[in-house]
Amino acid sequence: MKSIDRLEVVFVDDDDDILHGIERNIRSLRLGWKLGFFANAYDAMDYIKENGKHMDVLVCDNDMPYVKGYKILDAVSSSFPDILRVTLSGILNAKTIVGTSKHAELIICKPISIAILCEKIVAAYIKKHEDGDRPNQSVT
Repeated sequence: MKSIDRLEVVFVDDDDDILHGIERNIRSLRLGWKLGFFANAYDAMDYIKENGKHMDVLVCDNDMPYVKGYKILDAVSSSFPDILRVTLSGILNAKTIVGTSKHAELIICKPISIAILCEKIVAAYIKKHEDGDRPNQSVT
């Protein structure tokens, strides 16, 4: 398991304001993480294809135009099973949770404080790697 202060975490969200807010606030925490931010799902998928073997966490909005977040997570789960897959969504209902839980190991509802988001990511990453990659599938 990689040291928590050396994680590579990629965020995908079509809302630039949310993405910039996440970036600004996470960088202010100075966690030491290598961070990637993508507003375009296709750009994110290209990045993951090239760099997935180095990535640790993918945090993806589910409700995006053109490509739904769960499709990105599904592709990642088969190609890069060691990556922790997280859905970060402002729309969480029973249908979304059931549909997303097949692809995400952690489901988080927006809005959430960045500090709590990072704590949940770290806890799920540790659990995933301590449990031998068994799915975490928790909803917060």
